[in-house]
Amino acid sequence: MMMMPRSSLLWILLCVVVPLMAQDPPPANDVCDGAIDLTVLLGNNDEVGLEGSTVSATKEENQNLCGATAASKRGIWYLYKNSSIPEDSSTIVTVSTCHDDTDFDTALTVYEGFCTGLQCVHGVDNDTECSTGSGQHSTLSWHAKTGTRYYLLVHGGHVNHTGKFSLTVTTEEPLAPPSPQTGSDASSSFLASPFVMPSTIMILGAFVSSLL
Repeated sequence: MMMMPRSSLLWILLCVVVPLMAQDPPPANDVCDGAIDLTVLLGNNDEVGLEGSTVSATKEENQNLCGATAASKRGIWYLYKNSSIPEDSSTIVTVSTCHDDTDFDTALTVYEGFCTGLQCVHGVDNDTECSTGSGQHSTLSWHAKTGTRYYLLVHGGHVNHTGKFSLTVTTEEPLAPPSPQTGSDASSSFLASPFVMPSTIMILGAFVSSLL
C-alpha cells in the first residue's frame, strides 16, 4: 500500500481543512425556522433599522420563485406578523437595503404562510431609484394582512453575491376607502333622487291635464 507523501498531506491540510475550520458558522436565521421576528424589533415604532450578513449563509435550494428574484441563492430570514386592529385591516410593509453600508448586490423575496409550505408573494432585485447606496440594492413593499405570517428572505442577486447589508423596515396604514354614507347624509342623498319626489310628479301631471 502506497503512503501519501507528507508534503501532500500538508497541502490538503492547508488548502482544505484549515479554510473550512476558519469559516464562520451559518447565522441562526440561515433557515426559515430561525427567522428573526421583525414585529418584536419594531415594537410600537413604525420604523426600525438592522444589520445582517449573508457571507456564511447557506444556499436556499427548495424555495419557489416569484417577481424578479431567484431565491436559490444564499440568504437569511426575517419574520413579520401583522396584528393590526381591526382584524380585516392590512399594513403596508416596506423593506430596503438601500444603504451605503450594504456592500453587495442584494435581492428581496417575501413569502406568506408557514416554513413547511411557503407561498411566494413578491420578489425584487435592483432598485435603480435608491436614494442612498447603489442601484444594485433592493426595495420591496407589500400589503400585510392581519393574522398572516410573512417571511422575508434577504439574499444575493446572483449565487456568488454575498456580503453585509443594512436593512430598513417601515410600516404604515393604507389609506382607508371612502365609508358608505349613513344617517342624515344617506337620507339627503336618497331624497335628492328625482324618482322619489311625488309632489313634482303631481305638479307635472296637473300641467299636462290643463293642456288637454
